[in-house]
Amino acid sequence: MKRIIISLSLLAVSFSLFAQERPQKDTLSSPIPEELQALRTASSLAMYGYKNESASALVEAAKIFNSVPTQEMEVREGSSPTREITPESGVSFDPKQLIADAKEIAGRDKELLAYINKVEKTIGRAKRGAIGGPVIKTSMVLTLSTDQYLIKFAGGRKASVVLEGTDASDLDLYIYDENENLICYDDDATSECALSFTPRWDGYFIIAIVNNGLLPNPYLLCTN
Repeated sequence: MKRIIISLSLLAVSFSLFAQERPQKDTLSSPIPEELQALRTASSLAMYGYKNESASALVEAAKIFNSVPTQEMEVREGSSPTREITPESGVSFDPKQLIADAKEIAGRDKELLAYINKVEKTIGRAKRGAIGGPVIKTSMVLTLSTDQYLIKFAGGRKASVVLEGTDASDLDLYIYDENENLICYDDDATSECALSFTPRWDGYFIIAIVNNGLLPNPYLLCTN
């Protein structure tokens, strides 16, 4: 009997060696990086602007998106295909589209249009130096479906992941290591998720976005 207990203990230890860490719910024990917080604020402003037809919210969202240097998320083969966020989805995270939609909502408000035109002149200007900062991905998860991305993180450095979707449906966020061990998750009843963890080694991680609702949900995914 003693031998069996020892064998089971050794087996448990061997499995733990292949796992980054034990699964944790809502792991955001420290504030998310400032740039990710800015993108989170911008996405919230964009969704508020579209929902409430607020031109000022859309233009402020465009300003923030344009001011934060970002790079396109590189994903490994096997990730879900990226779906374009169409106008029919009712939201956009693209600064130029936000400006265009803000103009349409502003109508004949000359003062507001003048401000929008002023901001428009700054959109898309090249930033000096190499492009860095957070990596982002915009897509749309279908009804009762899961999108998966394979993303590389560096060992020993804190990784933060932020997901912002519309209120069309509840979105959950799960992160697994390369051995498909669950590391952390956020499964509350909202479409906003934020997680952080520190990988033990360099490697690819699975980020899974689950749509629990009956409507497709456009989203913005950001990592540091």
